[in-house]
Amino acid sequence: MDTNLSLEIEGAAQRWSEIETLLELASKYEPEQKQYQSICRSIAMLICSHFEGAVKALSKAMVTDILDHGSFSDLPTAMQIRYLESIMLDNRPLDDRAKIALCAQLCNGGF
Repeated sequence: MDTNLSLEIEGAAQRWSEIETLLELASKYEPEQKQYQSICRSIAMLICSHFEGAVKALSKAMVTDILDHGSFSDLPTAMQIRYLESIMLDNRPLDDRAKIALCAQLCNGGF
């Protein structure tokens, strides 16, 4: 059975092939050539972009899989709090006690 997480991992592998293609292209030039340097800078940016996107997509896929088979209160406390911080609180800082209290109220005391 395919899960959201397994599908996302598969997609990440496909995206990584873009990096391999650029590496092959770069190897056709000498390091001091402008084409080589430009391709390498592009590779660095693409790696950062793919990494950032992968972290977000994998996290979302995990939460979706958990929620498909449970509820928000079944998530680990740290994930509940992070969700509240980023989505509901617009990343405003709260002390740990306030975070836990807010999460307990919204999750019906689920932890």
